[in-house]
Amino acid sequence: MAHGDRVTWAELLKSDRSPTDQGGVFRSARPIASEARDELVRLGTAHITFQIDDGWLVVGPTGLFVVSTATGDLATAADDVCTRAGEIRKRLANDLSFVPFVDAVLVTDERLPGGALPCMAIDPSNLRTTIAEGPRTIDDETLGRLGRLALQRLA
Repeated sequence: MAHGDRVTWAELLKSDRSPTDQGGVFRSARPIASEARDELVRLGTAHITFQIDDGWLVVGPTGLFVVSTATGDLATAADDVCTRAGEIRKRLANDLSFVPFVDAVLVTDERLPGGALPCMAIDPSNLRTTIAEGPRTIDDETLGRLGRLALQRLA
């Protein structure tokens, strides 16, 4: 891409890797993804959820959250969702004068490994409360701007 070319949100949010590129043998992530999606649909009207490739971006008064489900190795999935959150924050800096922190959230029903992960890793049943029941961190003006992002909303 030439310097100065604008990248669309759709291009930015698409992953170059397939979930199967991680190697190894793992079970299907479909059930956990369905549970996560169901929890996100049940968020209140103060939160807007956008579908981003194989995950979601949630915008609300409690913050911005990039949510993904674990497929394969938890450490790799955690690194991937953290990278995605950083990419989104960097892109938002081009459009907003104030860019809130973007939390990376990994949804998994697997037992967490002994070492720490670089993001929140939660059970799908805790996803909605984790996102919705925090302190207000984003003002109404910023929420309005974020709500006008040209992304596909989750219905």
